[in-house]
Amino acid sequence: MGLVLPGIIVDLGGNTQHDRIGFRCWRQPDGPMGNYIVHQVYNDQFAVSLGFWNTLTTTVLAHIGSDLVAVTA
Repeated sequence: MGLVLPGIIVDLGGNTQHDRIGFRCWRQPDGPMGNYIVHQVYNDQFAVSLGFWNTLTTTVLAHIGSDLVAVTA
């Protein structure tokens, strides 16, 4: 809890520049689940779905990795 709360505060603008770091990339057309792969699948909705699953699997694997170290210790 000691690192979670300060991390959220800094991401939401509680830093020296008063910049919302956590939301810089949340703009169209390539937001958090943007259609960066649309030129390969030729479908906007499917590209957003693939972006979501790509983000989800990366996040899950990163979380499992840190939990595995904590459980092992």
